[in-house]
Amino acid sequence: MQEVSATLRVARPVSIPTYELKYYLDGRVQTFSKIRSEDFTPAHWRTLETAAFNAAGHLVFDNPHWQSVWLGAGEEKAVYLVVDAENHAFALELLDRATYLEGKLMEGHYFGDVCMSKIRGYKPNPGSLVGHVFGSRGRVREFIHGETLAGKLTQPRHKNAHPLAFPLVWLTRLSHELARSIIYPRYKALRQQYGDAHEANVVIELIPLHNPEHKNHYFLPLLWSDHDGYPHWRFFRLTPIDVRTKGRRCS
Repeated sequence: MQEVSATLRVARPVSIPTYELKYYLDGRVQTFSKIRSEDFTPAHWRTLETAAFNAAGHLVFDNPHWQSVWLGAGEEKAVYLVVDAENHAFALELLDRATYLEGKLMEGHYFGDVCMSKIRGYKPNPGSLVGHVFGSRGRVREFIHGETLAGKLTQPRHKNAHPLAFPLVWLTRLSHELARSIIYPRYKALRQQYGDAHEANVVIELIPLHNPEHKNHYFLPLLWSDHDGYPHWRFFRLTPIDVRTKGRRCS
């Protein structure tokens, strides 16, 4: 795969085919599609600017039909899956105002940056001595569907899941271990290319067989159990989601 420059390059609007994905949100498994550039409108930017945290600590917007779910956090940022009123999904990175060092998704696309004044100074864990304190800047990018090398495997949660859902978890575990062995040389190369690459910021990205985004992937598809408990054949690749070029420092 081609090396990506350390400088963020926001892709020009292109037509990105979409596909459905499953995610556990608001107590149930829901179906979304990855948003395409042509579906990302000025109204999306206006709604993102209203982002705030409610009393329960949930990220909300002034459009009640928008939803969000926390995906994870590192030393520099927290990442949320955001779903708009048309069930289009994308990722929103909330940046720490003091520790952000330009870690970013490589081999993917960003829609751009957004200013969210209502989250400035918000601390998700106010009682802790360390932890994020958000600035007002956020970055909007494509949602990467998959599992980090360090993460737990997806567990079926749907009440109408496939009858063999839980045995399929073990098959997914086997697929995960097989994928790890296949991508290990790629992971070693990423460790050399990016100074801070580790198992928590690289993802085994899952790609549907019809590959609507025309992404590079390993030839062998593997069977994965999704949040709905049903098995799906998926191509896969290793995608760095929060890395910096080796030796880069914040000035």
